[in-house]
Amino acid sequence: MKKIIYGAILFLLFPVLSFSQKATWQVTSDGRSIFTDKEISHPDSHATQKNTGNNEMISHYPGSGKIYYIRNSEPWGQNSNLQLLDQAYGPGNYTASDYYVAPATVFNESTSIVILEGSDYNASALTVFLKHYITGIEEWVNAGGHLFLNAAPNQGSNIDFGFGGTVLQYTAFSSTGTMEARAAGHPIFNGPFGPVGTSWSGNYFSHGAIAGGPSIPLIMGTAGTILSELHWGSGIVLFGGMTTANFHLPQPDANNLRANIFAYLDSGLVSCAPPSHLRVRNVEATGAKLTWDLPEESVKGFQILYKVQNGGNTWEYARVDADVNHVIPSNLTPNTTYQWAMRSICGNNVSKSVIVPGPVFTTAPAADNIKVFPNPVKDLMEVDGLSVTQSTKLTIIDFKGNILLMATVTGKTYNWNVSSLKQGNYLLKIETGNMAISRWFVKE
Repeated sequence: MKKIIYGAILFLLFPVLSFSQKATWQVTSDGRSIFTDKEISHPDSHATQKNTGNNEMISHYPGSGKIYYIRNSEPWGQNSNLQLLDQAYGPGNYTASDYYVAPATVFNESTSIVILEGSDYNASALTVFLKHYITGIEEWVNAGGHLFLNAAPNQGSNIDFGFGGTVLQYTAFSSTGTMEARAAGHPIFNGPFGPVGTSWSGNYFSHGAIAGGPSIPLIMGTAGTILSELHWGSGIVLFGGMTTANFHLPQPDANNLRANIFAYLDSGLVSCAPPSHLRVRNVEATGAKLTWDLPEESVKGFQILYKVQNGGNTWEYARVDADVNHVIPSNLTPNTTYQWAMRSICGNNVSKSVIVPGPVFTTAPAADNIKVFPNPVKDLMEVDGLSVTQSTKLTIIDFKGNILLMATVTGKTYNWNVSSLKQGNYLLKIETGNMAISRWFVKE
């Protein structure tokens, strides 16, 4: 495993790392991302965390470092996880620990894989552990760590998984699990152990569902997403709500699936170069230009996924050729926040790169929703229905084309004192991003 030594910084700062747990990005029409309380450039879509400037970004390359499996007791008293960890990594090649472990012992430059198991009566311990240490865990993954965060609880309630608002919903029982059709080329369904199949059952197959956040579904159940993946900085996170494989059918398919999930963490990055520098431009009411930099290595094309943020698990898909560096969805809803991600497609059109999330963006409001009143107006005019995430330029123009008043505002409503205008007819020009509309009004 390649390593870059970063001294004691992680050990010293782990409990108080100042990266936020949940980052919400807005994207301007020129493709810059704006954090809610600090504007910074967004040259790399992997940087989905708020950087306060207090910590260095740490380079870390997983592959053959230490492996930790953490739980307080084996879920349901079964040794299924241990047996499949042995199958994936070999007996004695991982360390089994519990939630009393010192976090800096686990999340450091010597560790490449961590499996946090919160199933059965481990859920409360996992919840507390994440509450105290999620910021440091996110930083460790961002630096290159590979994490499997799984919980099929028998206690408690929803668990905050962090990583941009990801939540494990409990209770959310699914008796079946089905491979997400567009994930067919993912390594967990293709080896090294087989057969795996494409659908499984259990009593239950999962106790939880993954919701929120920017991860991409891999396995779906009757209650929602059961397994999903997120490329976070230089690392990878798999989120799961699955019970242990001894409850699943058919066998040996279900055991092989879980062993493949463990094995995937040890390789993680598919041998297919991903796109980079994901950004958003030309945001309008019903469309936006999603663009990226092409990888240097040869690929067959790109798959783009997008959906309404926190709007369920229904993703829209687009496919473009290898020489295309953008796509323009034209079926978006005005004044709505979207999340998107993409990956490269290689070889025989089955091999795919890791999924790279793009910056969240909000479409402009629809022109029909913008109201100007009262009309006629005497002193104070209200302009309503403006964008709440992008600045809007307002300009009042007379019949001769002279600009009389201008204002740049952010917010849904703007109250404008126009008492200085003479009586007559005026044009109000409203510009948000690439959208420009006009409204006539009368000054009394």
